[in-house]
Amino acid sequence: MTVAQEIEDPGSVTEYLEADHRRLDAMIPEVESSLQAGSLPAAVEQFAEFTRGLFRHIDAEEKVLFPAFEELTGMTGGGPTFVMRSEHVQLRRLLEAVTSALGAADAAAAGESLRRLVQTLGLHNMKEERMLYPMADRAAGDARHDLAKRLQAF
Repeated sequence: MTVAQEIEDPGSVTEYLEADHRRLDAMIPEVESSLQAGSLPAAVEQFAEFTRGLFRHIDAEEKVLFPAFEELTGMTGGGPTFVMRSEHVQLRRLLEAVTSALGAADAAAAGESLRRLVQTLGLHNMKEERMLYPMADRAAGDARHDLAKRLQAF
């Protein structure tokens, strides 16, 4: 299920992107279960779906949300979007590490890399949900619904 199917008409950036976080987070236990059961082909397929979803989420933030936020607030350079972009680089590296370990059929390394990814992603999502998304909604004001729809259409 995509987040677009989950929320037909998001009222805010926070509502839409938090729902996407929940959708993505729900995929991880399936990957972990497949790894624990020794089913690497299933883990590879499940993690590939998760990766596609997370890449789409990150791209929507970087190409739609962050530019809009920066324009609305004037916060560029060292602002919150700078921090989130640098964390996105770290998340992409962790995604690559899990994918590489799965490709090498190294379940132990994949599990360890997945654990680091989940930990890093949890902290990252918390910052977005508690700070960035509400700030974006406040900055967008009455246009927050339109911004959420732009994210959804991405």
